[in-house]
Amino acid sequence: MNMNKIRSCFRKGFRRSINVSQK
Repeated sequence: MNMNKIRSCFRKGFRRSINVSQK
């Protein structure tokens, strides 16, 4: 398992969640 890949995906999803919440 690539932890780096998972972390990158999680960070992308987290950032997207914040953007949606801000909107």
